[in-house]
Parts: sequence; structure tokens; C-alpha cells
Amino acid sequence: MVIEASGAPTATLLALSCVRRGGLVLQVGLPAEAVSLPLRQFTVPEIDLVSTNGHVCATDLPQALALLAATDLAPTILDRVIPLEALVDEGLLALAERRAWGKVVVALE
Repeated sequence: MVIEASGAPTATLLALSCVRRGGLVLQVGLPAEAVSLPLRQFTVPEIDLVSTNGHVCATDLPQALALLAATDLAPTILDRVIPLEALVDEGLLALAERRAWGKVVVALE
């Protein structure tokens, strides 16, 4: 798995060149301009391109916190809380190897 979080216009192509056959590119960064992607370079080696929006806006965050406070949703979706030093082994690898069944939260204590 390669995570592209910079948003640099050429970073998605760089991520594509770094991931192995059958791998995953997680696109988090948002380039300011349109980016052209060579689909053949994803399709032939069976690379998955997945996107996510990690931005927190003033509307969504209060609603999400209210939902978590008013329901028992948090323990239902939370898999684990890990320290920053365990990010690779217990966080990213667990997600990549599908050993994490829910959200992984990194505690910065």
C-alpha cells in the first residue's frame, strides 16, 4: 500500500510507480488542478486506487461528535487505540493485511 497525502500534482503517478502488482494506492491529498492518470498502469498490474476525504469541516465535526455522544456507535466502529510509535505495525499493517475490522485511532500522548 502507498498513501499519497501531499496533494502534489505528480504525487499520484509517483505513488503508482512505487506500489507493487496487486497493491493499493490510497489517495488522500487533493491536488489544486486536474491530474491525468494513465489507467493502463492501474489496470494491467491490478492496482486498486482508493480515495478518502480526511478534511474536517465546521459542519461535520460537531454533528459527528453529537452522534458519538448520543449513541453507542463509537465502540461499534472502534477497533483499537494505538500509540504513535505503533502506527506502522499495529495501524497501517493491520489495515493493509485486513486484520483491523474498524477504525484505528492514534493517540498522541
